[in-house]
Amino acid sequence: MINEVDEDEAEEMILKLLRENKRMTTSEVELAMRDKGLKCQDGPVRVLSKLKFKGKVQGKLSIKSRGWVWWI
Repeated sequence: MINEVDEDEAEEMILKLLRENKRMTTSEVELAMRDKGLKCQDGPVRVLSKLKFKGKVQGKLSIKSRGWVWWI
């Protein structure tokens, strides 16, 4: 069963995932949240972008990973 979480809960979960895993691609974040049965209202991409804007995470486009890589 998938539980939809609000933006604050999504931010907390994504920050926790990044603390535990050091660096993750956007796809890995999405998969990890899905594995925990969670879904963001706005989607992980938008939440990650907001966290980057707030200075809580860093991100960089990676050709090797074919997408964004995120870390704290």
